[in-house]
Amino acid sequence: MTAALVLIASYPKSGNTWTRLVLDHVIRRARAPISINDIETGLYVQRRMIFDRFGPVEASDLTVAEIDRYWPEVFRSLAMAQPADEPVVLKTHEAARRTDAGAWLYPPEIVRGVIHLVRHPFDVAASYAHHRGWTIDDTIRALLDPAHRIGGDMDRLQLPMPETVGSWAGHAASWTADDLPWPVISLRYEDLRADATAGFTRAAAMAGLTEDAGLVARAVGFCRFDRLQAEERRAGFRERPGRSPAFFRAGRSGIGWPDADPALLRELADRSAEMMRRFGYRADGGWEG
Repeated sequence: MTAALVLIASYPKSGNTWTRLVLDHVIRRARAPISINDIETGLYVQRRMIFDRFGPVEASDLTVAEIDRYWPEVFRSLAMAQPADEPVVLKTHEAARRTDAGAWLYPPEIVRGVIHLVRHPFDVAASYAHHRGWTIDDTIRALLDPAHRIGGDMDRLQLPMPETVGSWAGHAASWTADDLPWPVISLRYEDLRADATAGFTRAAAMAGLTEDAGLVARAVGFCRFDRLQAEERRAGFRERPGRSPAFFRAGRSGIGWPDADPALLRELADRSAEMMRRFGYRADGGWEG
């Protein structure tokens, strides 16, 4: 079976959509900007259609737990349906994990590689709160929750398709564990903002997409944050949640959390300390270069 899948794995609001846009331009060898509403890379909003096409029954007939058990076979069928040597790039906010039946959610034999994105948890909290229309304190509590999920519950299906995200620290630990069955490259959001071409060239090479830094640099130029913001203001973005005033909000780091409970920020830093040290993040919201 061909290793066709390239995963872009991240906690929410850590640069996943930006990465998808850049790789979409790379894969399609674009010579002009591609609309943010014409993304072919990532297959995130299409997950329900993927499951209904390759699953044994439609997702609406299953519980969330039942859907979870079928995903490995669904992904195998998706990989087998691809022409030889054509990668399938998938966005995921899932923690790296097995199903309750013991199978890896993403079967090792079909995964070409994983691009793991990580961002300072304080900035994730600020951006995620804006994205979901939550208070900053409720959002920090979500980043501390090992059972945090996106979409659905255990009894009925809701859109979007459910994902088990977990805490920020648990998510980062899951994608950097020593016993993962896939090749993984971890990229800090802050480093991508400083030198996107270098970071995305490494990622594209690892995934077998291209080693052409010039092609990547052109894609990065087409995906400048100000251009993405301008298009969203003009045409909207189909992946923006209804409660969010804008998907492409600031794209900066260390932007401040004036309304956050200091005790909750300290708890987030304390309970995330190991992973924050691993990625050079400081409890004052800064990071090491």
